[in-house]
Amino acid sequence: MKNRLAEVLDHSVDKDFLVLAEQFQNKFILKDEYIDELRHDINKLDQILSDNSGGSVTSILTKTQGKLRNAMEYFEKDFYMLKNDFNKYLSSVV
Repeated sequence: MKNRLAEVLDHSVDKDFLVLAEQFQNKFILKDEYIDELRHDINKLDQILSDNSGGSVTSILTKTQGKLRNAMEYFEKDFYMLKNDFNKYLSSVV
């Protein structure tokens, strides 16, 4: 989506479009940061699994997996809505 936004920006200089393009760009940056946080959490979970293969941290592991699963489900829904909004917007201006 960031690449598509850049392509459209190359062909459009409308001030209103630039304002909305900047808003979408900021949202994309926030999504990238959230993805980085999820990656960090996944790596942390992987480290817990590697360090404690004996099963001594089952409750911690279950809690961490649940939180990560919820975060990923939230992100998936939120990203889907952003993608739809972005595509609708692009189809209205292109």
